[in-house]
Amino acid sequence: MVRDAKSLNIAIKKGTANINNIEAMINKCLFSKKDIFTIVPASTIVSELQIINAVEKALAEFRSKKAIAKSLSLEFLLFLYGTRKIKEALKIVAQKDKQYFLVAASENKDRLKRMLSCAINSGFKEREFALKPNTKKLAALYNIDWLHAYKGYKKDEALKLAILEKQALSRLIE
Repeated sequence: MVRDAKSLNIAIKKGTANINNIEAMINKCLFSKKDIFTIVPASTIVSELQIINAVEKALAEFRSKKAIAKSLSLEFLLFLYGTRKIKEALKIVAQKDKQYFLVAASENKDRLKRMLSCAINSGFKEREFALKPNTKKLAALYNIDWLHAYKGYKKDEALKLAILEKQALSRLIE
């Protein structure tokens, strides 16, 4: 999926990657602190909407000079995981998984293409997969113990709503 959010070109790819190479890949393929390039474990995500919302919120915060992080990639992770703590976001994104989302974004389309090419040349293999959130694991990961507030929803839908709500309110409640 490639999308344009407020002049930022975004690419979200599903696939696999060698976990030992991820940090090196990010360091090699991220060309600017104003770009996003990260690889996120699929087991920490409830929907692609969570990723898109985080990109848009991180970009707005980064442009307003209110960002907590000094790079857009790190600011993205803070919004993705609904936290103000860099250490907490890095702990979550460092989890090992079999499937990943590659998230890349740049104002410059050529730079975005170079980041994607760099990822593929560094071992990211694009593969489709169905997202199957583990409700208990994700509720614990995101510290959500109030799913009962979403009566009438299936557990996975309630979790999705709770995580998106936490993400939206992350800068207001902490």
